[in-house]
Amino acid sequence: MIRILAAVALLAALAAGVQSWRLDLARDRAEAAEAKVSAYAEAARMRADQDRRQEALRREAVALDQELSTMEGADGALSDYLRDAARRLWP
Repeated sequence: MIRILAAVALLAALAAGVQSWRLDLARDRAEAAEAKVSAYAEAARMRADQDRRQEALRREAVALDQELSTMEGADGALSDYLRDAARRLWP
């Protein structure tokens, strides 16, 4: 009878150990998933910041193009150097 109780106690302890191990594994996986979600959120924030900066640069470039094309003398002749430079900047 004592052997049976000892065996049952051993199996119960083994089952508890396995269950604890499974819970630890699940907790580790959940923490890893949360870290991954945080990393993706940070990457999305960084991408949105970069997109805003790029849009601001585009607006500035358009404004500069507009200003240069409408300022006095914009339709005058350029030297060869300036004309070549302008063609490279504004094809």
